[in-house]
Amino acid sequence: MTLATAEKKPSKLLLLKISGFLILASFLGGISVWYYKKIYFPKKLAYEWQELARTEEIFRRGIDKIAQLWQQGDQDGLWSTGKLVCPELLGTYGNSDASVVRCNPRYLECYFSKQGPLKIELNRQTYNIYLAQEFATTENMPRVYQVANRSLKIGIGSHPFAFPSGVRVRMKIKELPEFHRDLFLQSTCNEAFLPQRKYSYGSADLSAQKKTNFEWDNFGRYIVFDRFLVTVGDLIDWADAIKLPENLQKKIRTSGKPPYYPAVNLLPQEMKEYCRFHGKNILDALTFDAASFYPLKLNEVLPKNISRGPYPWTYRERDSFVTKIIQGDKSELTVDNCQKLFAKECLEIATFKSHGHESNSFAGLFQVLGGVMEYVDNPLDPELNLKASSFYLEFDSPYHRLGKRAYWDGEGFRREHFTKGRPSDSREKKEQLDLPLDVSNFEVGFRCMRESFDAISMTGPNGGAQ
Repeated sequence: MTLATAEKKPSKLLLLKISGFLILASFLGGISVWYYKKIYFPKKLAYEWQELARTEEIFRRGIDKIAQLWQQGDQDGLWSTGKLVCPELLGTYGNSDASVVRCNPRYLECYFSKQGPLKIELNRQTYNIYLAQEFATTENMPRVYQVANRSLKIGIGSHPFAFPSGVRVRMKIKELPEFHRDLFLQSTCNEAFLPQRKYSYGSADLSAQKKTNFEWDNFGRYIVFDRFLVTVGDLIDWADAIKLPENLQKKIRTSGKPPYYPAVNLLPQEMKEYCRFHGKNILDALTFDAASFYPLKLNEVLPKNISRGPYPWTYRERDSFVTKIIQGDKSELTVDNCQKLFAKECLEIATFKSHGHESNSFAGLFQVLGGVMEYVDNPLDPELNLKASSFYLEFDSPYHRLGKRAYWDGEGFRREHFTKGRPSDSREKKEQLDLPLDVSNFEVGFRCMRESFDAISMTGPNGGAQ
């Protein structure tokens, strides 16, 4: 038996209901699309742009405040009055000049860990800007900053004349945690440009100039030098940024010196590695002399004769307080004069101040004479590589003069490693420098310099580059 299946046709009423539903759905869908396109999305986009503009304005104001904190350092006197204390980062105020915290990432670390966020007022609302501790040292210690150079490819452009190194920080808003901005801070406070002019190299002693005189100029050259000696804190930041050999790491972290004190325990090759990390070289003797000899006529950039005085603050030796002290005038042996030239006699009346501004030159080179000895690269005379003027020698020492140098073999810090004159000269080979017999290790600091051949305009108010 065959069963036939009959198909049931939908009723006209059902078809009308379905058609009505589809028409209604289409109508409502059209209204929804129109609403989202004409009302919702524009409002949402306007709100998002408004929020983005507000966020950018907060960051802009925060950048201004952080830049001011970076450039001016202890602008509110917090560190100098003892309200901001971070001895492991900054040392103790008073044994260094207040400028040591300018362009100093350690000051930022101290400030934001102790003072909290910066307040930004916008549209009657307060926002809190802070630097996030999202960077880590080579020993996995959290930091608000990271010392970086171009080789690390962190926030630095590829332009050949860009700053070769700096500090990276991450700025955040407490009330808007989903946003952040990375800033790259350049250490412009601690560098100076050598004015473009004619210079000479060698001793200020007229009899010695016949042997050592060498004249040169830096026209068309962009020479930048460190104003101050490299500090212990600078070395620690270097060790925090990259993995150094174990013996060098240990030497840096166990120096026993406060962070503001000059770095005085590196050998020449280690000094070169530090400067190389920052895209620089060790300061050379020619630039040291050029930046420290006081020009007789500052406005004459091509002088026929170059006057070379013995001190960076004058070219007249007889008018100097040093000459008066040597002649027996004890009234000139003052704290202020000692900060200009910190010789051995000064140890009894003053504390050697790191980052001092008193011993300065016309070009912005600081701590020129006295204090710790300083190693320089000397391409003209490699065996005269040491600024021996220091607190190891009394005021009447001939080494307390510009251009007067000794020799350091760079193999150690004991007395036998320091020699008068050129050791290759058999007459002077065994003549050691007149250093104290009761000191086991002598301190030798250093500073760096960099040079670019830039086609951009380099005329500035100091007669050199800007």
